[in-house]
Amino acid sequence: MPKKSSPLPITSAQRQTLETWIRAHNTPQSIAIRAKIILLAADGLSNVKIAQEANVTRPTVIFGVNASWMVGLKLSPQFYLVAVIR
Repeated sequence: MPKKSSPLPITSAQRQTLETWIRAHNTPQSIAIRAKIILLAADGLSNVKIAQEANVTRPTVIFGVNASWMVGLKLSPQFYLVAVIR
């Protein structure tokens, strides 16, 4: 059974931004999925559970969470997309 991870620390403003991106119809799917991964990580779910919930692979979850740390959760869709692709 997957263990619960330490929650990814995000502010309420960051959480609100991520939730807005997920709900917006004009958000690129790649950004919406990454936003969902970060929100689930912030809730303390394991990488396996996040992968199941977001319908992605575990390596994708690990990459998304690590990338969010590398960019310091600067929540701009353009910046985040560029930072994650590099």
